[in-house]
Amino acid sequence: MKYFTLFLLFFSLSCQGQQKNQIIIDLDYFPDQKENVSDQSYHKAINILKITYDNVKNNSNQLNYADHINLATAFVYLKEPKSKVLEQFEQAKEKGLEETAELFPIIYSKESLRDYFSSAEYDSIVFKYKEIVANKKEEVFDLVAYTDQNQFDYDLVKFMADLAERDQRHRKANDNWENQNYLDSINILSIDSLFKQHKKYIGKSMVGEKFSHTMWAVIQHSELEQQEFYLPIVHKAVQDGDLKPVPLGMLIDRIYLKKYGYQIFGSQSGVDLADDETIQKVKFKYGL
Repeated sequence: MKYFTLFLLFFSLSCQGQQKNQIIIDLDYFPDQKENVSDQSYHKAINILKITYDNVKNNSNQLNYADHINLATAFVYLKEPKSKVLEQFEQAKEKGLEETAELFPIIYSKESLRDYFSSAEYDSIVFKYKEIVANKKEEVFDLVAYTDQNQFDYDLVKFMADLAERDQRHRKANDNWENQNYLDSINILSIDSLFKQHKKYIGKSMVGEKFSHTMWAVIQHSELEQQEFYLPIVHKAVQDGDLKPVPLGMLIDRIYLKKYGYQIFGSQSGVDLADDETIQKVKFKYGL
């Protein structure tokens, strides 16, 4: 299945302005498991719902386009009625048309949405979305203005911006993994150096929301030894409000996958979940 839990792709970092046609979301909605929904799909969906609800702090007015795509993904897993899935896609488009257009073909295959769109409907949607992406005008990010407005250290923010670019240089195009692996090995050395200097996670308080997940991304793409070393640092960053909880869950999943062959939160595509007892123990340990 091509589509997978969106929270492993998107952290809802860039909240869009609210629209007039905002719908109210029931943040206590956890439907019962249907007979045609597997245990694994059901657990993944419930995890997505819980994390998405937590991310918006139980205030549905804070839902952004990424949150709505998360909800749509959960509803697809749960085989919810077509109207509920389409409602979330419409809200995602209202709050971030270009972003939704870019993400939709990546996350959802034709097969994954066969219960919601005919083959022709799916092809039409993807064609329109690709046109939107092709016509998208790239915004120029003003690093100087960003640091001045937020009173951040320019050199540190510039360093993190460069690090973020290197982390994604070949990943988005999926075109040169040998070079990307080399960059990953260089990037983690940079993180080691930063950590020795600052003795903490470089997150929201030091570089703002835009680069709050950069240090985590490099750790996520490092070897198991580094991931285990930085896990408590990432955990503390979440506790301190320097990083959102979703990346922590993704790091835990990556570590558990490498060590045990299963995951806790469902962020790794095609990987089995741990048993319920293990899941609850890990969630309790990390407050997730």
